[in-house]
Amino acid sequence: MTIYLILVSGYLARRAMKPESIVTEAPKIAKDIERVSKVKSKKKADVLSLRYRRLRGRVFRISMLTATIPIILMLLIMVYSLAIFGESGLIAPSNCSLPPPIDVEINISGGARCYTYIIWVVFFAYLMVMPLYNRISGVDLLRGLGERR
Repeated sequence: MTIYLILVSGYLARRAMKPESIVTEAPKIAKDIERVSKVKSKKKADVLSLRYRRLRGRVFRISMLTATIPIILMLLIMVYSLAIFGESGLIAPSNCSLPPPIDVEINISGGARCYTYIIWVVFFAYLMVMPLYNRISGVDLLRGLGERR
């Protein structure tokens, strides 16, 4: 469920913010900058600098939103699992294979069991899905735009 919600949020963010429009607008502004640098027009330079600042502001807002949406969803899923299900962790009938902050070994009726906190499960799902989220939400387009500058 965690992975599904994060990917759906990435798709909805891409549909709402349209990073493709920024990627198509940036080369036009770059050509205009080259043209204005050859002609010494103060008014054209002011208009172009305003367009460039607006473009940079849009790129920053989209980058910040696409970075915070999955973190907010991760926290909401954690609160949801704690409040609704009352789960703070999962118990597995085996020895722990991960270090102590992630897995804690407990003894129940003479048998060793491994207790894993829900926050770690949600966090690892978040890390696992981030490359796919970046592709779906359009962050890769903005990153490519920054590399071409």
